[in-house]
Amino acid sequence: MPATHASPLAVAFLLAATACAESADPVEVSLYSAADEVTYLDGEDGRVRVHYSDRGPNAIDQTDRHEDGVPDRALEGVYEVEQALSQYAYLGFAEPFSEAEAGREGAGGSAALDVYLANFPTEDWVEAVQEACVGRRCSDSLRLQSDDDSSLESDIVHQVFHLVQDSYDATEPAWLREGTADFMSGSLDPQPYLDATDCGLAETETEGRCGDVAASTSLLWAYLDLEAQISPDVLLRTIEATASVDGVAALEAGLRAENDTLARVWPLFAAQNLATGVRQAEDGSGYAYNSSVTGITATGEGAAIHDTRTFAPLSARYYRVEHAGGELWLGLSGDGSPLRVSVHPVLNGANDGPVGHAEFGAVPLPSERAFTFPSLDAGGVWLSVTHVDPDAESTTVTFCAGTEADATLCETGAGCATGGGGSRPLGGIAATLALLYRRRRIRNQNPGPPNTR
Repeated sequence: MPATHASPLAVAFLLAATACAESADPVEVSLYSAADEVTYLDGEDGRVRVHYSDRGPNAIDQTDRHEDGVPDRALEGVYEVEQALSQYAYLGFAEPFSEAEAGREGAGGSAALDVYLANFPTEDWVEAVQEACVGRRCSDSLRLQSDDDSSLESDIVHQVFHLVQDSYDATEPAWLREGTADFMSGSLDPQPYLDATDCGLAETETEGRCGDVAASTSLLWAYLDLEAQISPDVLLRTIEATASVDGVAALEAGLRAENDTLARVWPLFAAQNLATGVRQAEDGSGYAYNSSVTGITATGEGAAIHDTRTFAPLSARYYRVEHAGGELWLGLSGDGSPLRVSVHPVLNGANDGPVGHAEFGAVPLPSERAFTFPSLDAGGVWLSVTHVDPDAESTTVTFCAGTEADATLCETGAGCATGGGGSRPLGGIAATLALLYRRRRIRNQNPGPPNTR
């Protein structure tokens, strides 16, 4: 909703809101300048109180199109927060942990959720603040920057979801906390994650390169919601599970509550991520924002692949083989038990470009031996290699692909045998090993909160 306009529904709501000229609690006033005159606005049902400065150095925009003596910016703040709370309650999430439950009843002058709205020209002041906690549950307030030329809606939807999360567990890692909030607010920025798919999901809890992409894991939630066979209730079940387990374990619990597992989902997620940017399927299926991203980064490319890497749990690496046609050989040295490979030919015999459906999906990689896929046409072939076991350790392997001779380069100890019965053709058992990946047209062309009703 624009900063200076309100919808008819908003107008009806706002006319029922109560503006109060009294000052806020002195503790909260200290968040503003001493020269600010701070007042507040209560929502219709008393759930929300927006504190704001109407005069002073940090005063919000005073535009009052309704001529009711209350700035439109304050009305918008009350309306958007109440709408976000109602939306999350409708989706089945718990109400935010209240001030009374946290032992701080009456903070901000009432039992309502306190929202502090200010215009700081040089500061980014948008956050959910944990004011008091009981165990891992916290009661929060909201602090929102009121720029004169931007809508509060996206910021509010994001920050209110933090309040919901904190009513279950306020200690979850950033990939879960920020990734889900970005997804719920529709603020997806998938490219940082696509640039770092080799980072394991739990590694995004760390500092450095992997930690920098934590919020971009919102892409995972978009996939889980949009993939036709996965219930949109997974996010709800995952957040509920955080009350008793942490991080990846909560995600696994959320999937299992909907009769699914990370081991099945992760290779499909990785395959969908391959079909981004220039590799999007020709039929246009895939993420709605494909045209705005450049796609994944290849770990290795060429006529032959010989690469030693460490695969972290719930990570993916991509290799492009310039295949001459015929059998495609792979070899693996090291513990490949938690790894899976999916094979995606480039369409029309090109070396790179849009990829087709997986010829073979989520095939287990046998350790210390070479194996072959049945005859494939000449052209580029993308291999998506994923670590699918969240309970396993990272594994370091040497991965080879190309001809039979290329596959034998993966030798350690007994080596990758290619003769005397050691080779393993997949043609006869592909039907039982391969979980054929079928790309599905995205159901919702505007990624956002799940439709659960």
